[in-house]
Amino acid sequence: MSRQGQSGKAEIISKEDLDKILYHLRPSDKIICLLCWFTTERIGAILQLPQHCIYDQSGQVRERIIIPKEIRKAGGGEDAQTREVFCHPILRDALKSYPRSVSDFMFPSPTDFTKFLPYSTFWRRFKAAVRLAALTNRRITSHSFRRSSITYLSRTGISLQELKEITGHKSISALLKYIEGDPLVQEKAILQLR
Repeated sequence: MSRQGQSGKAEIISKEDLDKILYHLRPSDKIICLLCWFTTERIGAILQLPQHCIYDQSGQVRERIIIPKEIRKAGGGEDAQTREVFCHPILRDALKSYPRSVSDFMFPSPTDFTKFLPYSTFWRRFKAAVRLAALTNRRITSHSFRRSSITYLSRTGISLQELKEITGHKSISALLKYIEGDPLVQEKAILQLR
């Protein structure tokens, strides 16, 4: 079982599901979810983001969000790479209005601003939002954001190589584990056979 107490892959969520969940979250948790959604990054890295990776020296939102290799899954090992991801206009607007803290971290711990928000704190609040959104009968986890945004990007017609560059995966085979097929697209493809 996963650490969220569920087995199997995190479920792909729709934009409507995302909006339902966001409605029930506090502003800081909404920003965390939007960062996951629009950067395709894992929750663990987002929680550790320093403010300077989001805002430039003048306090403006950067054109590209910086996700340092030290906080990514590979943990700064030789395979880890710093990612720079274009800041979507929706994310940019949300970040512009987000109140900045005195902490170096974008999302400081409520008990110690020199540390980042613990995953367990975010997860508890996220589970409550999923419950309030009446989505508890599904396998929605914090990893659903990454799987969903990668799946939706794959359906735009972008090449797998470009998608791999956006997501920071080491290989296309690793990327493919995140992409879920679309039965309607599959049906249309089969109907093209003559």
